[in-house]
Amino acid sequence: MSGRTRASGGSTARRPAPRRPRPSGERVEPAPRWVRYTIFGVVGAVVLAVVAYFFPVRTYLEQRRRVAVAEQRLRLLDEQTREVRAERRAIEDPDEVIRIARDRFGMVKPGEQPWAVVPESSATTSTTAPAR
Repeated sequence: MSGRTRASGGSTARRPAPRRPRPSGERVEPAPRWVRYTIFGVVGAVVLAVVAYFFPVRTYLEQRRRVAVAEQRLRLLDEQTREVRAERRAIEDPDEVIRIARDRFGMVKPGEQPWAVVPESSATTSTTAPAR
């Protein structure tokens, strides 16, 4: 062995290589620890603020979309309600009831003769037997 002795523990520890100076000759000192902690704290607070802002805004936009869909559906239902009320008012008129009974159900007043117009069929039918 050479003239060196090992420390108790049996392993040799390597020292990091010294930093080479910059070409300009200036040496840049690392920022003090409190500056690094301040920067990390500010960045962390900004990230936290963005996350805290993002989720409520997303929920708000989703609620606005749901409200818009509900308002559109409400307008459609209001229009249908107006149509049904107009039809109800029309049906309350006795002349309209008679017209619907005649058109839809083929009803006639007592003493009237019912007639039905049957469209002509395209196939011809014969009552005579075919000639042989």
